[in-house]
Amino acid sequence: MKKKVALLLAAAMTISALPMTAFASSTNSVTKTVSVTEGEIVQSNGSLLSLNIIPKDDIESGDSIVIDIDNGKFAYDFVDKDGVRYNLLDMAQWNVDGNTWSDFMRDIQAGSTYKAAFTKYLFNHDSKELPYYINYINPSEIEVVLCPTTGLSLDSDNSGAQLTNGKPTYIINLPIVSEDSDEGDITVSIDSNDTAISNSSSITIASVTGNDGSTTASVYSKDVLTFSSSTYKVPDITIKEDVKDTFPGYSYGNAETGVIKVKVNGSYEWDPNDLPVLQDGLNCTKSFSLAGELSANGSYVTYQVDGSMFDPTKISSVIVTGGSIIVDDDDKGYGDVTVTVSGSSAGVTNETVTVGKREDYGFSLEATEAAPSIFAGRTPIDYDGGLNDLDQDDFKTAIFRFSETSPDTWLTSRKVEFTVPEGVKIIGYDVDDTEKINESGLEGKFKISNTGSSLRIEALGDNVVNKDKVSSIDIALYVTAEATYTGDITVSASGAGLDADKLSPVTIATAVSPISVEAGTTFTNIGYQKVETKDIVIKEAATAALMEDEYVVIKMDTVYGDNELGFSAEDAEIEVDGDIEIKDFKVNSGAIKFKVEHESYGGPSTLTLKNMVVGTTRSIPYGSYDLLVGGDAVVNNYLDNVDQSSTVSCTGLKTEPEELSDEKDFGFFDTDEGIKASNPYITVKTETGTLDARVEVPVDEPGKIVIDGQSYEMDAKAYIQESSDSIMVPVRFVALAIGVDSEAAQSTDTADNSSKILWDANAKECTVLYAAGNGMKIVKFRADSPEMTIDGTPVTMANGVVSEIVDGRMYVPFRALGQALGVEVYWDEASRTGIYNPDKVVSGTAVADKSAETATPEQGVEETTAAE
Repeated sequence: MKKKVALLLAAAMTISALPMTAFASSTNSVTKTVSVTEGEIVQSNGSLLSLNIIPKDDIESGDSIVIDIDNGKFAYDFVDKDGVRYNLLDMAQWNVDGNTWSDFMRDIQAGSTYKAAFTKYLFNHDSKELPYYINYINPSEIEVVLCPTTGLSLDSDNSGAQLTNGKPTYIINLPIVSEDSDEGDITVSIDSNDTAISNSSSITIASVTGNDGSTTASVYSKDVLTFSSSTYKVPDITIKEDVKDTFPGYSYGNAETGVIKVKVNGSYEWDPNDLPVLQDGLNCTKSFSLAGELSANGSYVTYQVDGSMFDPTKISSVIVTGGSIIVDDDDKGYGDVTVTVSGSSAGVTNETVTVGKREDYGFSLEATEAAPSIFAGRTPIDYDGGLNDLDQDDFKTAIFRFSETSPDTWLTSRKVEFTVPEGVKIIGYDVDDTEKINESGLEGKFKISNTGSSLRIEALGDNVVNKDKVSSIDIALYVTAEATYTGDITVSASGAGLDADKLSPVTIATAVSPISVEAGTTFTNIGYQKVETKDIVIKEAATAALMEDEYVVIKMDTVYGDNELGFSAEDAEIEVDGDIEIKDFKVNSGAIKFKVEHESYGGPSTLTLKNMVVGTTRSIPYGSYDLLVGGDAVVNNYLDNVDQSSTVSCTGLKTEPEELSDEKDFGFFDTDEGIKASNPYITVKTETGTLDARVEVPVDEPGKIVIDGQSYEMDAKAYIQESSDSIMVPVRFVALAIGVDSEAAQSTDTADNSSKILWDANAKECTVLYAAGNGMKIVKFRADSPEMTIDGTPVTMANGVVSEIVDGRMYVPFRALGQALGVEVYWDEASRTGIYNPDKVVSGTAVADKSAETATPEQGVEETTAAE
């Protein structure tokens, strides 16, 4: 129902309805918003503000809307003024004296056409404006009676014989005065009153400030520079009125005076030989250039202004221009440099703006966009040269920016080198953008060398980098990561005169494994030909992670060959959960192989291999062995004998992988041909079972080792190696305790005298000797080496951990020692204790609940056995 308001002319506005182009609702807006003081008429350049309403449906005879106001009032005195009650501009001027809105509507009712009525009363109408009538209700509410559009030849695209020029619009002048003592926004809302006009709430018309007004100080952002010297030229500072007549004006015919102050903050002073001046800006009555008066301490400059300089009817501005500052202590003043503007005239707002930034000579390195995810073990380069079916843009990193922090820092005679971590290779680059660098000079004079691990820019000409401005270069790389590299791919910078220690690497991509492999650990004795092992679960990390028309190969990771330790065909089967399609499932020569016939498309798929059987021979050493899932469907960037030290010279601002596709060494690795499960798949134990003591080694608890439930003292403690996040244990005590020499482990003196642990001080090498059946096994650890040796065969320890000497004791990784001795290991997170042979039941202890085991520090993921 429409609001019950006084409709003075409703009876006169009944006409027959004729069709108009059909729309829906309306578009409501204001011409502009302004700032005013309390109790001021809301206008711009002497004209009232307008509310623009574009109808998108028929306005019927008698339709009206109601406009409410908040934080202002409608002024009755203005309603009857020309251009307000009836319409705007030329449409408000009646052609016949005494004619009124009622006369206009009466003619329409009597059969006069709209065109004739428009011509008679509103001249020859060629505007887009439609007539309206304002009915004043009270200071907070007005009614606007709208000229009906039904029957007018009007449309929204100015086609045909319409009477309006453009979209027909009601342009309604708003007779508004701001409220006294009520700062804030003046807003209006529209009640559609059941018309085709849309309801609108809180349309901001103006912002009300105190009677003294306010100002805004600003500096053009591109003029705010970074510098390193002790002097700096300050950019122009514009001080603009928010409300007209804020600056000193006229009072009773006399020009008022006031003072504008400009203070430089911190450890800076104005240079007395180069002071800034105050110049005229917008709407000043005359041009002027006022010299500043320097304060006693040198940080202030003041200017005296008077009302004769400004037009009080318009918003004016002044500009503080020129002028240099100097730092009073060369070791200070680093960071943002600010200037504060204030004035004795109450309307000049006290405001601080940043005008520059002082930095020591140096560089910055930052990523300018989010780091994308890139599959590890993948490359867009084909084995035989050229590109494969993978999109090379999927190997593009985020853009990073290398920039000077102050001008003339870049020593162009020296190279700058961008380096990625070990396990990642650069297979292309794209110089995305440069700042204050002559790209044509850059392309013609510089040299780029790609070593795979780093990108070098060198031999820049003197005309390439702008010596007076801060220069920067934006680069994106194309990279490939080896199969086992996961986590952040970073880039670091060196050379060109920069201090690399002050420049932290930035992350430009994240390497993720295309699959995860889950499989429990099976323990067996040596020589068993058929050992039933745990199911193998392969989960895709994303849809289509396993590549179509390629093979998956699953085998044991051993240097002894698949025939010595490999899978048996027998009853092996594969179960598929998802829409991936596989074929050619077979077991051959100890390896499982199958083809991805069709990649997944509706989400990641899961493959479960069941009824697994592994066979061993007596030639396999005791220890733990990993499961390896590879093949081109998983890893396509592995090749034997890759030259890791290749270098290629490039030209131009962009080199894509396709251009390096004949350089195989750049797209491939010879380190990892597959992805491993998080724990060993097979652990071969001793036949004699002599290494069967349950040994508990608490981390960070000095002097304690627990052997089969009995605590003993030792002069060493387990800890976590920071570089690898691996648990380290004292090898002599722990190896002896597990069973190499249990009696000797019961005290420091007997442990040090055991013949089962040998120490070579010159080679810094520890040798563990222990009985295995009728023979002797030999395990060696060398300080600062990532390898251990089992019966003469070198084995790389996981996670980059190295054995090391601490406080005179040799420490080795927790898990590696268990692997070497062929015993099971377990990490109890709750007690922070490493446990060997956790399944052994000892009085006073419980068998470890490995199903609830948490991650070891170096792994960070849940697993069934712990790491080092």
